[in-house]
Amino acid sequence: VDFSIDYMKTSIDVNDNPQSPSYPALSYLSTAKAIAPGVAGSPFAYPVLWIGRPLGSAAPSPHAPRDIDTDRTSVSFSGTLDAGYDWTVSYTTSNDSLYALQPDVSTSKFDAAIAGEGGVSGTESWNLFDPTANSASLIDHISSAQVGWQDASLSVLDIVLTGSKNGFDFAGGFQHKKEEYTFLRDENSLVEIENGSLAKPADLMFLGGGLNSDASRNSIAMFAEVSKDVSDKLEVKAALRYEDLESDTSVNPKFSVRYEASDNLVLRGSVSSSFREPSLAQLSATVVSLQAVQDYDPDTGLEKGDPSFIRVVQAASPDLEPEEATNMNFGAIWTINDNLSMKVDYWNIDYSDLITIENSSGKVKADPLGDDVIRVLGTLVGVNTKYFNASSVDTDGYDLEIGYNRDTKYGQLKVGLNRVHTLSYRIPLQTGETADVVGKFNYGNFARSLPDVKSVLSASLVNGNHKVSAFVRKTSSYATTRGFGSGVGPIAAARGFTSKIDSHTTVDVNYSFDTEIANNSVVISAGVKNLFDEDVPLVYDSVNFSYDPKHHDPRGRIMYIGARVSL
Repeated sequence: VDFSIDYMKTSIDVNDNPQSPSYPALSYLSTAKAIAPGVAGSPFAYPVLWIGRPLGSAAPSPHAPRDIDTDRTSVSFSGTLDAGYDWTVSYTTSNDSLYALQPDVSTSKFDAAIAGEGGVSGTESWNLFDPTANSASLIDHISSAQVGWQDASLSVLDIVLTGSKNGFDFAGGFQHKKEEYTFLRDENSLVEIENGSLAKPADLMFLGGGLNSDASRNSIAMFAEVSKDVSDKLEVKAALRYEDLESDTSVNPKFSVRYEASDNLVLRGSVSSSFREPSLAQLSATVVSLQAVQDYDPDTGLEKGDPSFIRVVQAASPDLEPEEATNMNFGAIWTINDNLSMKVDYWNIDYSDLITIENSSGKVKADPLGDDVIRVLGTLVGVNTKYFNASSVDTDGYDLEIGYNRDTKYGQLKVGLNRVHTLSYRIPLQTGETADVVGKFNYGNFARSLPDVKSVLSASLVNGNHKVSAFVRKTSSYATTRGFGSGVGPIAAARGFTSKIDSHTTVDVNYSFDTEIANNSVVISAGVKNLFDEDVPLVYDSVNFSYDPKHHDPRGRIMYIGARVSL
């Protein structure tokens, strides 16, 4: 019997993380609070609506600390039975914990200070029009924060048996899984939700807070897989997986074929179904986030002003159904000669009950006066969203891989091309229609931005202990309609943007030296990412980033060195 144990621990403490001195006072806008004459230093003879920040840019920047800890332990036993079958029993447990503090201002304490009942004494008054009149003790008194503690754990027991009998290779196994998820908030960060709507906001002027969450679940699964060489050229595999969850059960088969058509050509294909249950966070965690939401005119359906940050309720959905998919893959491996080979695979995935969350801007666009669109005196101040099961999502595409290698007088040369091309990604819209969203930024629906092609051209040269590598990474161009919609007007164009998000190409280089020191393997490496310091393409996304963080890295050229020691 063989025994192994693996342990990993990471700890990240973010201390020096300065924030804005204070945020805009959304709570005042959302409740239409008026400042009466003479109150809070107002020089006006009539009530005014104050829109601003309690502390301006001259005030010190508070810090937002983060503590992130991860532990993972895996223990495994394995051996061989007298009948020749191999067995493995393993148990893995992992835990991720997070502490986060985000500075803000207490709405209740700021209200009291506006009314002249602020500070520890309850007699101090806040002056909105002369910041120098506010004492340090009063500033400290109104200061607050959104504080949260998140803890997620996963424990998995696996038992697997493999072997061969009567010309069949087989594998079978059992799995038990336990998940736990907890998110606790301090009192200032708690909200009250009624019928999916924000009934009582957090005692925070800008940030949204949320609800506490405490959830756990268990599941078991069993699987079996067999493989058979029907002939010298044909291999057939079949597999079946059964899962018993607390809320549902699932049976998912897979069937695959590999056929050697000639010495140089192999054809392969597979058909399967898959199953994914919603996460504990989707089922139990309700969060009030701040999102940049575009408002729309209810009469014309056109964009109304610029997007603004508002509170968006992202409600948990305890009645979510599991997500299912039917997957097909057909491909070929062509060995052109001893040095050159190519692989191509076409894939198609048909999702049903896809788990996703409603898009806040898309919801406002579909029905600007809907029940889940919150307005005060006509001004958009909030949107209620929730996780839901989309009716269906269909996507297909192909993967291409080309490899070339040969020995040269300088060493072994390897050149490769990997290309992923998404042909379609058709989703249901909140208007009831469907649309193919490949090649789009997708700000107004639940899909992520989807450039149709991403490719990597690589080359490496190995000579003894030395290795030099280069990678050319390219993301194709795609488009955004934000600010360029029909009849909206040249909002984005007037600010120097175009609807096209340009293609982006970067070059990475790396050198490594593999040696041995004191009988220990040591690999020393150095390299440069984005060698030519290429700027990311500009994206008009209004109050959000001016680039797409899902596909582009704005940091420019990055140089690094590293060492790996294997004892």
